Amino acid sequence: MKACLGLALMVLLAGSASACTCPSRPDPLVALAQADIVFAGAVVDQEQADSTSKCYTLLVEEVWKGEVPDRVKVRTAGVGKPCGFPFRLSNRYLVYARADSVGYHTGICDRTRTYTGATEDLATFKRLGVNPRRGDVDSLVVSFLVQRLHQGDRLTKLGAAERLGKIARRPELSVPPLVTLWENGVVDEREAAMRALGQLGRSASMAWPYVVAATRDVDENVRAAAVRAIDDVAPVPDSAVTVLILSLTDPRPRIRTIAAELLGGMKSLAADALADLAASLQDEVPIVREAAVRAMVDLEPDPDEIIPLLIEMRHDASDEVRRMVFWALAQVGPRAQGRQGEVIGALADALGDPSVAVRRRAADVLGEFREDAAIVLPQLIGALSDENLGVQRAVVRALGEIGPAAAAAAPALRRIAEDSSSRARREATRALERIEP
Repeated sequence: MKACLGLALMVLLAGSASACTCPSRPDPLVALAQADIVFAGAVVDQEQADSTSKCYTLLVEEVWKGEVPDRVKVRTAGVGKPCGFPFRLSNRYLVYARADSVGYHTGICDRTRTYTGATEDLATFKRLGVNPRRGDVDSLVVSFLVQRLHQGDRLTKLGAAERLGKIARRPELSVPPLVTLWENGVVDEREAAMRALGQLGRSASMAWPYVVAATRDVDENVRAAAVRAIDDVAPVPDSAVTVLILSLTDPRPRIRTIAAELLGGMKSLAADALADLAASLQDEVPIVREAAVRAMVDLEPDPDEIIPLLIEMRHDASDEVRRMVFWALAQVGPRAQGRQGEVIGALADALGDPSVAVRRRAADVLGEFREDAAIVLPQLIGALSDENLGVQRAVVRALGEIGPAAAAAAPALRRIAEDSSSRARREATRALERIEP
């Protein structure tokens, strides 16, 4: 009972969602490699450890992986709970279970199933040469998939590469053939190899030089997969930054965009990339400029370093980029001591932007400058006459966000609230309730 109680909290947390969502149900090969023990047995006892989970005792009949005693306890979420497996007393099952510090647990996402429903699994074990009580199952699985990389047709190779990317326990066996696949394969095989190496993460760090080389592959899809794998595989995080900075100059905008997005997620490690991202603000493709703006904000630099760049970008030719710029100003503006006036001035200009989406964004952002109401109010009150209903509603909401400090806007808001023909009456009424509580 002790092991079951020890697992209770873990199962409760794992099953706390309202519904179980498995990222993907593993096939027999992947499930075999991912599990710590795989066995067949019959349920002979059950215990209710708490309100959400149960512990089942199984009498073990056959073992395909791990050292399993004749009787073993396995924890799962209770019947009807998210991700719990519905064991029944006296029934036989093929169990894929994972270990932690106090015992074993399983669920519907681990491929555990009734023994009669395990025909595919048992056939796979037999084909692989995994017999009950046999030794290093992980090596057998990886070796089988490696063989398929070498001898299979194109689709077989792609499937084997995808599966190898999900098995991180024997990288010394799986990484070299994936590197070979990249070196010798056709385009989609090279791409599959890079995706698999990225999935393996740090355990594939021995392949780092090849992943770096793949960022210069002649094919865009291969380069994209390699760039995405860079941060995951890099043995030293700083080395990933260097490669991503180089990828900011890739000839294809998709690669440049991916590089900018990844740099933005590295924060302090990528601080040196700020100048390179600033250069990307001049990229000829709008989506790259947009990604560069977001990445610069995500790096959380000194606002004084990027506010001038953002203000300069407020007249960008792309509506999407301008909208991103005003979002960025909202993130960094409040932290910029002494520069709020510049930021508010840029946002005020945006209230006259030809793009409806940009005007709405500007209005939303201005509502966040509550402490600068004296500067913001004239701009927002003037924008109440915007001919677009969406913009007008955004302006009204912004005034409501400012609260009592927006008292000067009350007369204009009252006229809107009392105008039976106005489609912004409801928003104006709510804003007044916040301004004049």
